[in-house]
Amino acid sequence: MARWSRSQVEAAATDAGSLAAARRLARPGPWSGCGANDTLLWGRCQGSGATPYQVSVDLTTPAWRCSCPSRRFPCKHALALLLLWSDGALEPGGALETGDAPAEVAEWSARRAARAAQPTSAPPDPAAQAARLEKRLALMDAGIEELALWLTDLVRTGLGAARSRPTGWWDQIGARMVDAQLPG
Repeated sequence: MARWSRSQVEAAATDAGSLAAARRLARPGPWSGCGANDTLLWGRCQGSGATPYQVSVDLTTPAWRCSCPSRRFPCKHALALLLLWSDGALEPGGALETGDAPAEVAEWSARRAARAAQPTSAPPDPAAQAARLEKRLALMDAGIEELALWLTDLVRTGLGAARSRPTGWWDQIGARMVDAQLPG
C-alpha cells in the first residue's frame, strides 16, 4: 500500500482538536512496538496511564482501533501514528518493524475481513411488509373509532364535568391511543 500524504492523514481527522493533539504526539518518543505491513499499521503509545495504548490502523478501508477511552474515531493516537508513518519517522531500523502484525492486530483485521465477507441481508419481503402495514392501519383505524366514541361520550356528559376528572382518567385514553400505534 502506498504511503499516505500528510494531507490525506489530516483529511481523516474528524475535528481540529484531535488533529492538533495528534501533531503533539507525532514524535517517536512515546511510541514503541510500531510496525507496518501492506495493509496495517500498529504501535503502542505511552499515555498518562501505566500501560500504553494499543493502536491499529487498517490502511485499505481505512479503519482504526485504539485502547484509549476517546469517543472520537480516529482518535489522536491513530492520527499521530498515521502522521509518523506518512512523514517517514518510523522507518525500518528506527522504531518501525515490518512483517507480521502482533496477534491482537491480526485478529482485529481478520474479524473485519470476515464481517466484510458476510453477505448482506436479503431485502424485506414485499408481501410481508404489505401485511404488516395492513395490520397496523387496521389497528390505527380501531384506535380512531375508539377515540371518536370517547370524545362523543365526553361531550354528551358535558365538558364542565371533564374538569373534575382525575389525571388517570385522561391518561387511560392516551394509553389506548399508544396501544393503537397512533402518533402524537
